[in-house]
Amino acid sequence: MNTKTIKISALICAALLILSCAQKKKSGNLPQRTFPMVTVPGIIVDPEQRAEYMTVHYWDAFLDTATVAGYLCDSSHCSGVERRALEQVISNYASAFDYAGPQVWKKSMERLYSRLVLCRGRIPGYALADSISALVDLYLYDPNSPVRNEDAYGYFLKAKAGDESLSREERLRADREADLCALCSVGTPAADFRFFDKNGKEYRMSEFTSPFTVLFFSNPGCHACREIRETLTGNEFFDGLTDDGTVSVLNVYVDEELDEWFKYMNEYPDNWYNGYEPDYVVRGDVLYHLRAIPSLYLLDKDKTVLLKDTTPQKIILALDNLLQ
Repeated sequence: MNTKTIKISALICAALLILSCAQKKKSGNLPQRTFPMVTVPGIIVDPEQRAEYMTVHYWDAFLDTATVAGYLCDSSHCSGVERRALEQVISNYASAFDYAGPQVWKKSMERLYSRLVLCRGRIPGYALADSISALVDLYLYDPNSPVRNEDAYGYFLKAKAGDESLSREERLRADREADLCALCSVGTPAADFRFFDKNGKEYRMSEFTSPFTVLFFSNPGCHACREIRETLTGNEFFDGLTDDGTVSVLNVYVDEELDEWFKYMNEYPDNWYNGYEPDYVVRGDVLYHLRAIPSLYLLDKDKTVLLKDTTPQKIILALDNLLQ
């Protein structure tokens, strides 16, 4: 069993076991419940296949159309599960995507949306589908979510765009947003662009030949940008990779206030490539879908996207695994 499979299985099982410790309670005529665990068929014995099944079928028991209306649904419960507990459930669900890939993301998001459609309208008073959709938005798409995954969320939007029960405007809006989410997806080539350093020297992202490239889209004076910079430069392993040329860090400013950018030259590491993008195509939803700054990408030597809109900790961990 590989490390990724162990992690994803442990993550899902531990989270659901914790949530299943409490006993069902009654409230009026409808019971509460804990989030039901995924049951993997015994016929599936391959560890990776079991981990994939758990991710794809994560919501099946909770969104069972035969029983979903039989549980308490009010301002603090969603089909019997406390909404606070449900937030932990979806946080762990989103975290599990770190150990899967685009094919699993697609299957899981499409299955989740299809079950939400089937359950829509079966619970009076509070909208189950809307509640779960809102949590998917918050945890997978909000720029401040530590478990965000724009690519996975794009599959959810594509499923929404094909939902004939929605208005044409809603479907078109979901389809447009899904197309933006698909820009520079994991496993695809990163879009090329040019940038200039403080001395006016021009570079192209595609011309860097290091085994790995980190794209760091940042702003001067940005607190979160400074935290990322300090995390990366403060890590001896990562700093060594930039010194020996294994990793090229392209710290690129994508906005227009160049006077402010020039003021921060002394704060940028000398072993990084620090510049500004003059064409405003990176942040204009033309090449990249940058909903917030900072944004980090990890690319391989062919400029294929390995990690998208990620965290410095995940980049360091990925490099450590890839270089073992």
